[in-house]
Amino acid sequence: MGVEYNVYLEAKVNNSWVNIDYYCKDLEGQVYMIPAVEAMGIFEQTIDTKKLKAIDISEVSSNTRIEISDGYHKCKQAHTNLFTIQYTDLIDLLEMRCYEYYGFASKYEVKLFENRKIDEIEDWIALTEFTLMDKIKQDGYMYYEWIERRGKFQYFKKLFNEIDNRMESYQSKVLMNSEQLNEKCNIKRQNIRLIIGMSISYCIADTL
Repeated sequence: MGVEYNVYLEAKVNNSWVNIDYYCKDLEGQVYMIPAVEAMGIFEQTIDTKKLKAIDISEVSSNTRIEISDGYHKCKQAHTNLFTIQYTDLIDLLEMRCYEYYGFASKYEVKLFENRKIDEIEDWIALTEFTLMDKIKQDGYMYYEWIERRGKFQYFKKLFNEIDNRMESYQSKVLMNSEQLNEKCNIKRQNIRLIIGMSISYCIADTL
């Protein structure tokens, strides 16, 4: 048992919200939705949930509503809260950039980091401190931009990549199923929202 956060993606198409998540079929032939994110407490650790907008289950798309109501597979979920946030608002909230840290880092630690010997760089300084060093000490540092492998930035960067992939997949599916070859489904990022379900869950297997 524990608190989980499942994130579902929805896009506004023709003034209606539709779910754009992936679906999968198991060995028994049961079809189920694959949330964009399944995590334990990641949102509590990275962003203030008070800045998310509470939403009622009746306000989400039909496919998302069915998934949230039924729960996944052999697990039962009791959703206690539903939140939503626009894609663009999430980026502003996280202040996302192409990199998480930048500055003058130890050349030795940069080498270890790039060879995946360490997951974070601890010995780094800002420009003002670097300019106060003598030339001998400066030679041990280099300007560097990086993303820590275990940091929240890396986690959400993967989420944004997942959003882009699901947008593209949904648009391709609409085009393939379209009766009119000239019909288009151009989803823009500002028309994407995340539905975040906070749930207390337990699996049937855990109770056996």
